[in-house]
Amino acid sequence: MRTPTLIAAFTLCLSLSCFAADPTVIDKPAFGKPAPEIAVADLDGNPLMLASLKGKPVVLEFGSLTEPVLRLHAKDVEKLALQFKNKATFLLVYQTEAHPAGSAGALDLNNDDGFATPEATTPDERVKLARELVDKLAIKNETVVVDQWSNATAKRYGTMANMTFLIDAQGNLAAAYPWMDPKKTQGALTELLAGKPISDANMGPGRTQQQALTIPDGLGAQGPGAGVITAAVALDSMTLTDQTRAAVYKPLAMYVAALRNLRDKAAAQAAAQNAAGTQNPKPPVDPAAELQKVADAAKDLKTALKQHLKAEDYQTMTDALNQGVGKQFFAPGTN
Repeated sequence: MRTPTLIAAFTLCLSLSCFAADPTVIDKPAFGKPAPEIAVADLDGNPLMLASLKGKPVVLEFGSLTEPVLRLHAKDVEKLALQFKNKATFLLVYQTEAHPAGSAGALDLNNDDGFATPEATTPDERVKLARELVDKLAIKNETVVVDQWSNATAKRYGTMANMTFLIDAQGNLAAAYPWMDPKKTQGALTELLAGKPISDANMGPGRTQQQALTIPDGLGAQGPGAGVITAAVALDSMTLTDQTRAAVYKPLAMYVAALRNLRDKAAAQAAAQNAAGTQNPKPPVDPAAELQKVADAAKDLKTALKQHLKAEDYQTMTDALNQGVGKQFFAPGTN
């Protein structure tokens, strides 16, 4: 793509505020900083807070019955929770249904697996669904808690259906993943308990302890991230091996991270314009360079999708990604 086009797209993003953050997200999570407090209760209604868990690491996972990725890794997470019993706390926060039956986001896969569940209509119903999750997935070593009816805890951390966070013994955010990654979680926990820095490989896709967290908290299904969310939903409905999912999820997460980075740089540009009192201040960043990073991430994602998915699934994914921010990188005929 030519530089003038990149600059024009960058300017358009600024003028349309197309990377505006979700105003419901508070205390944006950041590595090395205190993790946002949770507002949850156990299945008997007893409130639980992170502050009461300090002294050992916490694995904070979000999910629901209708989230296939959570179900995919449930057995492995149970093994991890048993492996680190008495050394770490595993919390599974039951939030709003990821793909409720009868909704536009419903999945045939949930019908096939016996998890076609409608959204709860009362707090008591949500607790009932959380209990069903415990029974169906044979959860014994994790503590299942239920988010507030407003989903306050989930909104503080992001909008992904199975986002997962590792919090150290002091209550600071240590690692994060767009979806539960048992292997990386195990590696990160092992390093943390040994008093070692968490390696980049176990921090989550493309992240280091110096970077701000890039879980896509502002990319709601009705907002600029519609293409990414639709693509993630499509992936959930595909019959894939664990290896294939891992091969596709990583570049997808990297692409989302690149979009978020661009959004942050766009906000910095807008702030500089306001401070200078002009629409033409010296740009704090090179817009062409920043958009090129998104283009590169999109190219890597397309390559991974083409290598690991069937032709029809590849087409489904690229069609979805062509509906959201960065769609110019997935339009028909692009490389």
